[in-house]
Amino acid sequence: MARICIIEDDVELVELMVDAFAPSGYEIDKAHSGDKGLELLRAAPYDAVILDWELPGLNGIEVCQAFRESGGHSAILFLTGKGEIEDKERGLDTGADDYLTKPFRMRELILRIEALLRRPKLVQQTVLQIGSVVIERTKRLVLCGEETLALSPKEFALLEFLMTHAGQTFSVVELMDRVWHSEDESSPENVRTHIMRIRAALDGKHGAPEIRTVHRVGYCLHPHQSQA
Repeated sequence: MARICIIEDDVELVELMVDAFAPSGYEIDKAHSGDKGLELLRAAPYDAVILDWELPGLNGIEVCQAFRESGGHSAILFLTGKGEIEDKERGLDTGADDYLTKPFRMRELILRIEALLRRPKLVQQTVLQIGSVVIERTKRLVLCGEETLALSPKEFALLEFLMTHAGQTFSVVELMDRVWHSEDESSPENVRTHIMRIRAALDGKHGAPEIRTVHRVGYCLHPHQSQA
């Protein structure tokens, strides 16, 4: 199932897009500012991004540029009222894959996104490895050597986030915001429970990274340290 991030400050337009994509069964995340949008893009992998040009905080060009500079590979479609060819060139030069001028027909947006989703994905997008643990994003699998680890969808998302940001420390509140987002089941206890289950799955696995508790700060994933 494809995952799409919509970054657009027009709340009504966002809801229209969410409704339009609903029959396709895509997983949709949304943000109404450039800063929040970039935070989402850095928190989880997306197959496609619908990005407005004019946004509160960081504008679309700044979000796109920062995302590409940090190694982001998701397909990006710009939405904007700017119709001049120079504006289109600027957006594409920044790293966007397509461009749609407002106002637009929702059917055209869907067709454009479907075309972007059909493009071959880069290996860097689909495979993530630290030590002996490999995440195959398209198959939603976690492997440790020859063994497949049995993780729930949320445990998968949490481990994927921590591996993507290995070496960085995140508080429980940050993990709630960046992995659970605004879901009803998010709670500090839920985060701790999922951390405990992931640790149990990795425990004793040769070469597996470990999730460390940083006292009074949060959690950090570290590569396995071989013993001398």
